Amino acid sequence: MLIEFVLMAAAGGGLLSLGVYGLRTRSFETGISPIEAAVLKVTGDEPLPLTDRDRAWGHATAWASAILGAIVLLLGLLLAGITLFEAE
Repeated sequence: MLIEFVLMAAAGGGLLSLGVYGLRTRSFETGISPIEAAVLKVTGDEPLPLTDRDRAWGHATAWASAILGAIVLLLGLLLAGITLFEAE
């Protein structure tokens, strides 16, 4: 049971770091995804300009990732600690 909680904390940490990275670099302002870049390279097309809605969606998903990652990380650590230190 402890392994699941440790994996939960690791996944939460990864999600938190992904959200913080996205907010810190502000990649949603100017960047495109690696998958889109590969498709554009193969087809030889130019990327479409980002709209305000694209930027807002990128900002919202970065914040959601950071918040959800923090919650999952803390919950995983709490449950792992309870499982580890529970008196039987």
